[in-house]
Amino acid sequence: LGIKTNASMLYGHIETLEERVAHMMRLRDLQDETGGFQTFIPFPFLPSHTELGRTVRQTSMWDDLRTIAIARLLLDNFRNIKAYWVMLTVPVAQVALGFGANDIDGTVHKETILHDAGAKSP
Repeated sequence: LGIKTNASMLYGHIETLEERVAHMMRLRDLQDETGGFQTFIPFPFLPSHTELGRTVRQTSMWDDLRTIAIARLLLDNFRNIKAYWVMLTVPVAQVALGFGANDIDGTVHKETILHDAGAKSP
């Protein structure tokens, strides 16, 4: 059909930094093969109201910004890197535009799932 889609990555839970990079490299290779992605969206794990929250801390702003910057460097064949403000907060998403993101996403109506998980955005 030729319909492009988005690629995403949930990070900040049980993976290592090496696994984050490997995930992005797999996406890069797949994009080279197919050209099927229009956007990459990294999602930080929100541990507050989960079983993992007992052992995993929420990612820091710097970790989120580094992840976006590394995505921009590694995913040179992706046109768009999005900062998802619902999970990052609006101020961090705005700063992310200077770290490689070129779009802010998160137009939602009465979003409850992420806020139940501990998102601090409005």
